[in-house]
Amino acid sequence: MPFGLQLVDTPGMIDLPASSSGASHDRGYNFVEAVRWWAKRSDLILLFFDPDKPGTTGETLEVLTTSLDGLSHKLLIVLNKVDQLDNVVDFARAYGALGWALSKVIKWKDVPQVYTVFNEGFDDGLRDACSKLPVEAFAKRREEVVSEVLRVPERHGDNIITALEEPNDGLPADDPQ
Repeated sequence: MPFGLQLVDTPGMIDLPASSSGASHDRGYNFVEAVRWWAKRSDLILLFFDPDKPGTTGETLEVLTTSLDGLSHKLLIVLNKVDQLDNVVDFARAYGALGWALSKVIKWKDVPQVYTVFNEGFDDGLRDACSKLPVEAFAKRREEVVSEVLRVPERHGDNIITALEEPNDGLPADDPQ
């Protein structure tokens, strides 16, 4: 790890139907506010989705629309564990479902870019067993995620400037407090 790099892993999100209220309060604290607090102080946010749960319901939807609102410049969407998929059709289904669901809640001009990652040993030991999957493309995308993580010191200055442009903790800019 580069000097000064810190990783914070939040607990997984509870995937309840969007109509369920109070999901984040069932934890004993407001999860959505906690994610927002950390996200505003982060230089890079990696949001991981598993291929068997590529939807955006419940707490995930609330985090995307509330906690990460206005922070898309820091956000990388990652489809994790693609090595657990059996074939290209399963991959396309998971990737497409995630991209489509995210495009409905993230206010971006285009469908959000989704990076794919897998376990380290996948490209070494399982290449022949999974020849139906685009292993080289997955490896390239994983390296792009690693490069973005290593670029965090470059992002830090930009994020400080961006934070200065935001009102402080929701107070109006002209409020003397």
